[in-house]
Amino acid sequence: MTAFGQKRFSAGGRKQQFSNPFLSLLMVCGERAHRLKIDRHNLLYCGHSSGALRVEPPKPLPCGELSSIDVTRSNEISPPRFSHLGSCALLCEAPAPLNLSWQRRIWALAARVEVWPGVMEVMPGMNNLMLVFDPLVLTAEEIKAEILKLWPNCEWVGEAGKTLEIAVVYGGDNGMDLEYVARHAGLSVDEVVKLHTNATYTVYFLGAYPGFAYLDGLHPKLFTPRRQEPRMQVPAGSVAIGGAQAGVIPSMVPSGWQIIGHAREVFFDVANNPPALLAPGDKINFRAERIER
Repeated sequence: MTAFGQKRFSAGGRKQQFSNPFLSLLMVCGERAHRLKIDRHNLLYCGHSSGALRVEPPKPLPCGELSSIDVTRSNEISPPRFSHLGSCALLCEAPAPLNLSWQRRIWALAARVEVWPGVMEVMPGMNNLMLVFDPLVLTAEEIKAEILKLWPNCEWVGEAGKTLEIAVVYGGDNGMDLEYVARHAGLSVDEVVKLHTNATYTVYFLGAYPGFAYLDGLHPKLFTPRRQEPRMQVPAGSVAIGGAQAGVIPSMVPSGWQIIGHAREVFFDVANNPPALLAPGDKINFRAERIER
């Protein structure tokens, strides 16, 4: 069973991750629950006999949490941390700090775990993996035990992602937060654009809404907190910064990210196969088409 827009993750064919984890929990747990309530931030699960459980997503990463240090090259690999999400889902989190080496291990783990009997859904996130499973087929403790066996030698051997160059018009009406980001960083607008375009970004995973890619590679000087009040409508193609992450908004949606420019590419279209332009492991280079002041 897969949620809307969800495709399988495998070493031979990379996953397109579009679904909301709460939607998967709602679909899988609904038959066993006396009452399910989902809102903007969490899911309330009320079992027939075990009381109520509130499931909340991991907290957003604060500015400065990203790290490029490869801590997985040591002789001893730190084990992941597990969190129960009700009776039919488990969250596996890689150790800190957040980096590409851990993320590749998450991709590899997803490719292996998704074929296990009883595993109904795998959803890679930012250095974490959520598994939805049938508790009548296997238990959370069995899953954790098998993951701990796999973890030390779980290395990504999937295909290399594609590399895209994305032209961006920075500033102006479609980059309304560019000057704010510059002030926050203590830089000029031109310096912000230079830092943003000099980096190579890696797609960690797709989430939040269909086709939205969370990108690693943002220069630390550009780390900028999200807006306190999200905008109710942000145009598709908006190039954005949210904390320590970069991204491009794929469709007209609400967002609290800082908008610094606009790209013309179509990042999500249900008529395409696959619908999302980007996939985990892809690389992006932004190119400044012009700066509007």
